[in-house]
Amino acid sequence: MKTTVKRTTKKSKTGARRVRFRAASGTALLGPAEIRALRERLGLTQGQLAKLLMLGDNTISRWKADRNVQTAAYDVLLRLVRDIPATIRYLRRHAA
Repeated sequence: MKTTVKRTTKKSKTGARRVRFRAASGTALLGPAEIRALRERLGLTQGQLAKLLMLGDNTISRWKADRNVQTAAYDVLLRLVRDIPATIRYLRRHAA
């Protein structure tokens, strides 16, 4: 008798994390396309956005590829940058 093992892919884990966050907060995390659109609207490369948010060099790339999901705190920060223009000005003055 064969035993079937269900494998969980990294992509399905990130999708499950988005679903859990939506259930807990009532809202969904920004998706890869929304993060990319924000970055492009600001005229930033992935590296420049990562530096402004004080993230590692490859973090934005991982979010875009849906290999990792941003934390709720970073999701709020991304929404602030998207919705309140003064946020990006503040980050540009104070980023490391």
